[in-house]
Amino acid sequence: TRELMGAARRYQALHEHLLGLDCPSLVQADWIEQGINLRGRWVPVLKMRWAQGQHLYAHVQENLEKPQALLHIADLWVGLAWELRRLGVAHGNLQPDHVLVGRRPTGTLALRLIDYDGIFVPSLAGEAPEKLGHPNYQHPPRLWQKRYDGDSDRFPQLVIYTALRALATRGAALWERFDRGDNLLFREQDFQEPASSALFQMLWQIQDPLLHAATGRLLL
Repeated sequence: TRELMGAARRYQALHEHLLGLDCPSLVQADWIEQGINLRGRWVPVLKMRWAQGQHLYAHVQENLEKPQALLHIADLWVGLAWELRRLGVAHGNLQPDHVLVGRRPTGTLALRLIDYDGIFVPSLAGEAPEKLGHPNYQHPPRLWQKRYDGDSDRFPQLVIYTALRALATRGAALWERFDRGDNLLFREQDFQEPASSALFQMLWQIQDPLLHAATGRLLL
């Protein structure tokens, strides 16, 4: 439905990088150059294994009154971040719409990432990103510097982790005040003007050492 200039290269690089590696959080994705023929013209398609799950935003909304459930998701999120770092992969566009909460065959919860148009693997170093991500989750300078490397996910990982810890502590009260339908508490303006952010001021008042540490790192 739209042109993705570097998509073929990106998905091929991802495929080659993950060969022989165990990465449960990423879904198998294959780029097919001759995918659909429209009036004599071939256009590519992306073929992905179906991933069953609930988007992270909806899962969080359903569990606002269940702090242990949110803390469990926060722990899974940390594990997912370590997994990507171990593999040298950055998703490049982390946001709740691209995170599915599903179950393993054993029945335990698991997180899986979808939409790899902005994916980074080491062989793509030096190239420009296809997407820069949602401004409610990205470090402000990245949106104009177009940073694209193995550290691209670190800020949005911390944003989502901090939001999950905060919601596990104050749940519905924070959600009702700061939810806008396309964010997890934080908005672009909070990162651009943290000194005047009502959300940051409220987070400092919550008596949770881990939340304080995460909030402080986010500010720094």
